Amino acid sequence: CIRDRYTFTATAEGWTYNGSASEPALQFSGIPAEVQEQIDGGSVTVTYSYYLVSEGEESATTELPVNAGDYAVIISISEAQNHAPASYTATFTISPAKMTDVGITDKEYTFDGQSYFARATADRAATMVDKSTPTWTFSLTGEGYTDTLEGELVTTGSYTVYSRVTEPNHDTETGSFTVDIAQRSVAAVW
Repeated sequence: CIRDRYTFTATAEGWTYNGSASEPALQFSGIPAEVQEQIDGGSVTVTYSYYLVSEGEESATTELPVNAGDYAVIISISEAQNHAPASYTATFTISPAKMTDVGITDKEYTFDGQSYFARATADRAATMVDKSTPTWTFSLTGEGYTDTLEGELVTTGSYTVYSRVTEPNHDTETGSFTVDIAQRSVAAVW
């Protein structure tokens, strides 16, 4: 019995990270009509394996992808009546989600000799698609970010504090806020 060999192609459409395992929307071309009928009738199986492109095909699994990244899907069609098995690999991307409600409000204080860092950043906010807690880092120069500026923001003056918010599967957000520390008024008593 001679089996027909055929090739098919597929395109896979990615999406933006949403915290849920999902499968890409696929569009096929080149599948012979009689094979498609057997697929629709259940006598031929189609299997899907997924892998991160950076990890290679050897890491392929049937587990649906969740995290942001560049993926490939291997689509395998079993042997059909008079047709040999066939497979095709298509790529797609799960894009990082955008954080919402990111920010820290500007602050005004009167000098008291203490660091204002903890007080100035207490109202920080950022909402993640998956409700995770992001990592905040800070800088007074826009470089060399660190998780704390404790010991800074002590003396009078106006400070621009740069912030960077990171969380896996989300775009990194950067911004700045101002901390003004006014000189304390001293009243002379005679």
